[in-house]
Amino acid sequence: MALVKKLLMVIGAVVVVLVAVLIWTARSSSHFKEEQEMFITQFMSDLSKNWSIADVQDRLSNEFLQSRPPVEMDQAIHRLSPLGKLVSIQDVELKLYSAGTTGKTGTFSFKAEYANGHAVASMIVVDTGNGVRVQRLDINPIEPPPGIKPQRDTPS
Repeated sequence: MALVKKLLMVIGAVVVVLVAVLIWTARSSSHFKEEQEMFITQFMSDLSKNWSIADVQDRLSNEFLQSRPPVEMDQAIHRLSPLGKLVSIQDVELKLYSAGTTGKTGTFSFKAEYANGHAVASMIVVDTGNGVRVQRLDINPIEPPPGIKPQRDTPS
C-alpha cells in the first residue's frame, strides 16, 4: 500500500510539473506573438515601399541572406512590386513557437492587404536577445494583379 501511495505521489508531482511547463509555454508564446506583431507589420510595410531587400536587410538573419544570391533574392521580391504598398495586416497567427538557450523562434502566418491586391504570407521570426530577425519569408499573392505571375519562389 505504501508503494502505491508513493507511486501516486510521484505521478502527481510529474503532472503538476507538466501543467506548469504548459502554462509557462502558453504565456510565453502569447507574449512573443504580441511583441512580434508590430515588428511584422513594420517589416512588411518597409519591404513594400520599394520592394527591395536593401530596405529591410538589417532585419534579415544571416541564414536568410545566405539562402540565395542577392540579385536572385531582389528579383524574386521585385516581382511582387505590382501589389503596391502595404495597407494592412490581418489575422496574424503564431503557428509554431520555441524558446531555448539561443532565443525565441516563431512561425507566423497572416493576410496582407496591399494597394493593388491581397496576399497570404508566412514568416519565421527569431529573437536572440540581440534583436529580432526574419529567418524565412513567403509571400503568395491571392488573385495576383496584372504583372504578377504566380510564383512559389519568394526568398526564404
